[in-house]
Amino acid sequence: MATGKEVVEEVLKTLLDTGKKVSKGIATKAGEAKRISALKLQRAKIARKKIKTFNELGRATYALGIKDPNINPFSDDQVNGLIEELKKLDEELKRNQELLTLEKEGKVEMIEKG
Repeated sequence: MATGKEVVEEVLKTLLDTGKKVSKGIATKAGEAKRISALKLQRAKIARKKIKTFNELGRATYALGIKDPNINPFSDDQVNGLIEELKKLDEELKRNQELLTLEKEGKVEMIEKG
């Protein structure tokens, strides 16, 4: 038969183990939330840069049209550069969304470890 002291020690040990498991779970969830927030912030920054680039593209094509209404805007280096920048931003947004989806599904850590 266990003494009172042994019973108390066993209960305290069980409580301590449970507390460790709970705190580890909380830390894991906090880390996931931090990574998801960082990805969402990055996505917002990319989207904002994309809007600015679209505005620049609109200004550049408008300016070309004012100079010469018959000019092909795709022959302009600045316009082509802005179009290429938009393509890169689209790829960044796509990759960001993929990472965000994987993170939400809990698969990012598996990829990083594997």
